[in-house]
Amino acid sequence: NNMYPGNDPDLPELTQMEEMLISPVHALIQVWQVRGGQYKYTGHTCNFTCENAVFHAKVPLLPEQCEIMIMRQKGQGSTVNLAATQDFRVRHEPLQHWLQFLSQHHPTFQGARVEIDWDALQQLPVDGSVYNRLHTIEVED
Repeated sequence: NNMYPGNDPDLPELTQMEEMLISPVHALIQVWQVRGGQYKYTGHTCNFTCENAVFHAKVPLLPEQCEIMIMRQKGQGSTVNLAATQDFRVRHEPLQHWLQFLSQHHPTFQGARVEIDWDALQQLPVDGSVYNRLHTIEVED
């Protein structure tokens, strides 16, 4: 019945942020609340569904294009502890491997529906956080 998907490809595991960058369909807006404490678990994450999912014709997205909102306390500054920024880790090489695989094996990426923007990929870090490139709102305590 042609249901066998083939051998499991040897692809690196992606972070949630990396998955969002290469996904052509976005159906959620993610809001992160980060407090000034020393531990990441002092903040919260909420996902809100969009009434209409957004289809992106070019991937990867840049962090500024993702529907992620960071809420932090007013006057906290743009730096937070390392644990909080690990959720926003992006690695160039795994993204490149996945995009090459998708362009060869996924029907959405093989046709003209989704274009791989190799220039955008070059604007992403080799291995680092994109936390400071996301939309940020300062809120009162």
